[in-house]
Amino acid sequence: MNRLERIQTKIISDAFPELAKVTIPVRWKPMSDAYFETTFGKKREYSIDVDCSLKKASPDVLSGGMAHELAHITISFGSTPVVIWLDSLLVKYSLLYTIWDERRTDRLVIKRGYGREFLSFLKYANKRRQDYKSNVY
Repeated sequence: MNRLERIQTKIISDAFPELAKVTIPVRWKPMSDAYFETTFGKKREYSIDVDCSLKKASPDVLSGGMAHELAHITISFGSTPVVIWLDSLLVKYSLLYTIWDERRTDRLVIKRGYGREFLSFLKYANKRRQDYKSNVY
């Protein structure tokens, strides 16, 4: 089990037990527009990519970003395929909806007990990317 898998397993155990039986591959991937990215498959298949620039980040930074991505998956997990599709369209075409969706996800991270780690991730991201404030996680 690699570092990302250990962090993911701990967060699921601590805060997202409904995802315990879901296989969610997590991997390092060079990315230019995000630190974390979740891919949603057609049959409730998920994967999380983590930008290679985070390899030396602290466990709190990685945990905060990972918890945010797992919150996205948790929110979609209780939705029908039609709602997931509609959500993806709204995120693609509506900045206002995207902001609302991200804040809803942030609140779930805090509610599940990973607020401190999420704040560490946000501080890390905001220090390193001038344009990060305009991007979505």
